[in-house]
Amino acid sequence: SRSPSSSIIMIRRTSSLLYIEKEKIKVAILGSGLTGCTVASTLLESPEGKFDITLFEAGRNVGGRMSTRRYIDTNTGRQLSQFDHGCQVIQPPK
Repeated sequence: SRSPSSSIIMIRRTSSLLYIEKEKIKVAILGSGLTGCTVASTLLESPEGKFDITLFEAGRNVGGRMSTRRYIDTNTGRQLSQFDHGCQVIQPPK
């Protein structure tokens, strides 16, 4: 077993050029809140494309504490209203 920080270098020859490819770095991100989604997006957009990302979420949806509440008319199925809510705790200034 190798440590998570190590990488395997594979060398292959195509025509007269020598290519060196590194194995993708496996990254597990716990939580798909604002921070988890930002980290995943940033790593996916890296120019080298060297990350294999798995995002884990315990809840039903992504977004963490940031979410949208929708109120639906149960008779018609039509959406009546919606609002976004986020932080559930506000700390007073010290």
